[in-house]
Amino acid sequence: MGNSIKKVNLLKYTKLILAKHGKSLEDIKFLDDSGEKYTMVTSTKALAKRLNINYNDSYGMKEINVDLRLIGDDFWLERHSYNGSEWWEYKEVPSLEKIAKTCKEVPLDVFPLTEEEKHPEWHIDWDKEDEK
Repeated sequence: MGNSIKKVNLLKYTKLILAKHGKSLEDIKFLDDSGEKYTMVTSTKALAKRLNINYNDSYGMKEINVDLRLIGDDFWLERHSYNGSEWWEYKEVPSLEKIAKTCKEVPLDVFPLTEEEKHPEWHIDWDKEDEK
């Protein structure tokens, strides 16, 4: 009885992660696998074919490019790995509503004043100087 290696299907795993966040393959607009070049996803069928690979997600060698990102309108999936273990991380662009809920008002006196703000009398209005 030998050790069996658990294989994961990247397409099925991707669909599972997307569904967990209320998304599907149809929501993917771009693919990036180099960290610099984006490919527009024009066919969900072609994307599914590209993702339909089996890999070992347990500890050992990385099998899926860690630069791989799947990008939607307001979210993206990015690959991560640690010590050979691999997974998707779901990232979302924060909405202004979410930012406003967590934003704290910062008193303006926390920020240092510029010299011009400390001494407004030093300010030269260059437009008026040109008129002279």
